[in-house]
Amino acid sequence: MARINQELLKRGLVSLYHHGTGLSFGAEAQGTYWHHWDRMKPYHIDYIFVPTAWLKTMGSFDIGSFDDWCAPGLSDHAPLSAEFNL
Repeated sequence: MARINQELLKRGLVSLYHHGTGLSFGAEAQGTYWHHWDRMKPYHIDYIFVPTAWLKTMGSFDIGSFDDWCAPGLSDHAPLSAEFNL
């Protein structure tokens, strides 16, 4: 994924999660997917890439939690959401 990120950066796109946390690809601290719905098997595999120019207009960025989405059986992924004041 780090290679894809570099290619997208060259094209003016940035991952909201990595921009906001300052973490590098592969060092994600928060899961977006739980393999076999298992709380102990989190992976960060979902992303929102946006043009870098949008960063100055970002209002919010959120990732859903395991407890809100997986525990009740809604999904094995947590949704990512972002709001912009364009």
